[in-house]
Amino acid sequence: MKLHFGLAALLIACRGGENVIEKQSNSAPTVMIASHSPDVEIREGYVEAFRATVSDDDNEFSELTVAWYVGDEIVCDWETVSPAGESFCEVVFEADDTNVIAEVRDPQGAGGRAEIGVVVIPTDAPTAQILSPTQNSNHYSDQLIHFSGVIGDNEDAPEDLVVMWSSSIDGDLILDTSPDSDGNISDYGYLSEGQHALELRVEDSSGKITKEQLVLQVGGENALPTCELLTPANQSSFQVGEAIVFEATALDNNVGASELIVTFSSDKDGTLGQTPVNSDGSLTYVTDQLSNNTHVIFLVVEDEVGASCQDSIVISVGTPPTVEIIEPQSGEVFSLGTDILFHGSFSDAEDALNEIDVSWTSSSAGQIVTGSPDSQGSHQFSTNTLAAGLHTISLNGTDTTGLEGSDTITIRVNTPPTAPVVSLSPDPIYGDGTLTAVASGSTDADGNPITYTYEWYEDGSLQASNLTNIGSSSLDVGEVWTVRVTPNDGYADGQYAEASITVSNSEPTLTTPVISSSGGVYNDSLLTCTSTASDVDEVVTATYSWDIGGATVTGSTVDLSNYSVSVGDSIECVASVSDSNGGSATSTGSTLIENRSPTISGVSISPSSPGSQDVLTCSATSSDLDGESLAESVEWFVAGSSVATGVTLDLSSVSAAPNDTVECVVVVTDPSGDSDQQSSSVTVLNTNPTIDVLTLNPAEPTLN
Repeated sequence: MKLHFGLAALLIACRGGENVIEKQSNSAPTVMIASHSPDVEIREGYVEAFRATVSDDDNEFSELTVAWYVGDEIVCDWETVSPAGESFCEVVFEADDTNVIAEVRDPQGAGGRAEIGVVVIPTDAPTAQILSPTQNSNHYSDQLIHFSGVIGDNEDAPEDLVVMWSSSIDGDLILDTSPDSDGNISDYGYLSEGQHALELRVEDSSGKITKEQLVLQVGGENALPTCELLTPANQSSFQVGEAIVFEATALDNNVGASELIVTFSSDKDGTLGQTPVNSDGSLTYVTDQLSNNTHVIFLVVEDEVGASCQDSIVISVGTPPTVEIIEPQSGEVFSLGTDILFHGSFSDAEDALNEIDVSWTSSSAGQIVTGSPDSQGSHQFSTNTLAAGLHTISLNGTDTTGLEGSDTITIRVNTPPTAPVVSLSPDPIYGDGTLTAVASGSTDADGNPITYTYEWYEDGSLQASNLTNIGSSSLDVGEVWTVRVTPNDGYADGQYAEASITVSNSEPTLTTPVISSSGGVYNDSLLTCTSTASDVDEVVTATYSWDIGGATVTGSTVDLSNYSVSVGDSIECVASVSDSNGGSATSTGSTLIENRSPTISGVSISPSSPGSQDVLTCSATSSDLDGESLAESVEWFVAGSSVATGVTLDLSSVSAAPNDTVECVVVVTDPSGDSDQQSSSVTVLNTNPTIDVLTLNPAEPTLN
């Protein structure tokens, strides 16, 4: 409780000897919003409780009143504060509100106010979704309808929402709308016949409402579907594991056949499965899963709301005899007229084995044998009467209930082809050849195409199969090769035929010998003879001999300086080779002794400084590597003109003048006509004149 003075304080003052009494002034009250901070976030549409506290120095709390505003709009009218000096106001904010104000007044009219900003957070309307019934489904006035949906709200829990179903015809529907924790609602109810505007209405605690609507057609009372099992016939029998085809019809006056649910079941095996209905009401169901038993098969047809019809038949499912053909094996081929053993084995879970009816048949010959197996389930016989060709053999066994087991094989009765004619080529065959076999002439009475297989034997030992030829890498001289050719018509071999040949020796060969030396071929050269020897059967090497002027020399080389040979003589080399099988070859190469030209090593003239009256002599030094005699000729030239031949030249006879050039040209020639030429020259010197006779005239001079 705030303290205050009820009476005004008196102040006594002295004014000119008079006492003056003055009254104290009123203090304004104050207010503070204590429940919320400034700019508090508040959800739109939801009640928010505010609290304010007041104070006043002059008045009791009971004398103070407070009003609350949002913007300019009063939301809690003037009301006296509580004895504790508090004021309370519950406010529902709209999205565009921004503040809240608390205003206080005292009895004297003085007042105070407090304001805080608020941030209004928009809130969402609740959500609603109708799950069932659906607009396109069929509904009937005498059938319960499932009403279900999902509701929710971002602010409220599902159980805090107000939910209502209603119909434009039946009004508010009395249905359980209590949601689970996920907001699911579900209940069943009836609707009267007609077209209903169905509504699901959801309201949250802020007053926001959401409506989900649909138009629903509700018909009158539902008519039952009709159904009938057509096949198989009642009391039919089937094998265990056999696919049984059930055919039936299912119709409904209210809905199309595609909306019907068809279920097949057995009193022994339970539910078998479901199958769709064709638009004309026909349906087919196939199963091979029925157990070994007598079954009552039920056909149940339900419409979209569960109304149903039923039909049934009785069928037996059992085990037929087990049948196996032991002999012959499928794919076997038998020659025409051969005895063929047929052996079958039988077993049956219900019947005695000797009560089974047995039938052997051929696709070509028809029924072959009938009868019954022995107590061990065995049945066999043999026959050689089957015609040539392909036979599909069937063995059938039928038990006392009419269930049948069978097994099938395929065999062929065949006429073998005739032996072929075989030839080998080439003939003779050498080690470098390819030996090829050719077979022809086989015939087949059944008209089947014939192929041949080949087996190659070397000296009686099998070496290769399925080849028509043998390559040179396998052939050696003297080997005997035999080919065995067997005809086959695709089913059986016929009689084979053979041909043989011996590998002949291939003669060795030589290339023409080549005679060579480090230089030319001269009478003193070292010659070498080379030739390449080869043999397709083995490795061979050549040997050599020489014919030198009638003399025979062996070896691949020869030194001519050891023999008397001349230029132009012929030298022959003979290469020879022999193989290990007696084959041989020779080849001859030849060459001629070549000539080497003579040479002049020097030419000189003497005297070397002649006068015009001297006799000159020309000398030459020459040689020939072949040792042949050389012919020499000399020719003189004075001042470039030929003046004489011979070894000497008398200058006085050719009127040589001083300073003339005298040249001696020497040519040497060997017997083969090859030659060499060189020259030398001198200059004629000028000689001093001489006085041969001195004559005085007069001879005896006198003094005058």
